[in-house]
Amino acid sequence: SSSPPSSFQFASAVSMVQFQHGTDPIVQLPPSPKDDLLWANTVIGKIIDDRGLSTAEVEDAVNNMWVKRADIRVSRLKDFFLFHCSNAQDTEDLIQLENVVIMGVLLVLKRRNPCVPTEEWCLNDTALWVQIYGVPTTHFNSQVAIKLAELLGQAVDVDLQHGQKRGILRVKVRIDLDQPVLSGVYFDAGEEGKVRWVSFHYENVCRLCKNCRRLGHLAESCLVPVETARASNSMHLCLVL
Repeated sequence: SSSPPSSFQFASAVSMVQFQHGTDPIVQLPPSPKDDLLWANTVIGKIIDDRGLSTAEVEDAVNNMWVKRADIRVSRLKDFFLFHCSNAQDTEDLIQLENVVIMGVLLVLKRRNPCVPTEEWCLNDTALWVQIYGVPTTHFNSQVAIKLAELLGQAVDVDLQHGQKRGILRVKVRIDLDQPVLSGVYFDAGEEGKVRWVSFHYENVCRLCKNCRRLGHLAESCLVPVETARASNSMHLCLVL
């Protein structure tokens, strides 16, 4: 019978093993062109909703409702949906879209980083359009829109043209999906003794809990105690210009 390989033979076979601090091995894996090709046109998605959707339901919605150039195959991995695009431009379109409503729930989309393991996949933020009601028309400008947007997250874009036609401000904001969102703020426009309530309405959000102010569920299924949520929601900001 053959003898087991010596430590020298083993190290030669795994020639790309390095040692850190003398003990911990670091294995540098060779590139896999096949895997790169497989994942190059794959977008990962996550449903931000307490209602589950099956892979078949999502794939059926994609095939029947989405405008696309070629077939998009849908698979499931843990809590994520994988959208395998046959056309590279479809991939880029989904990534640019960032989120979409599918069967009444919010689906967040992101480019897959091939260097990140599935345990570290994170889709906890997305850019949403927010409609802002209650701002005096004298303050319909980008500066005010951005200042309000920064109360919600990172300001991404301002749509003055379409917003003004509807008598509102419209801003795109990158929002942390793990945190409660503001329903509005008090707005001091410098009018003597006059403070207005300005409300925020989030586009593409079908389910927003009135108890904890988080996306993806309703108050009747909220796990946050009412007293805790009430104490948190009672803290309203006042924006002074």
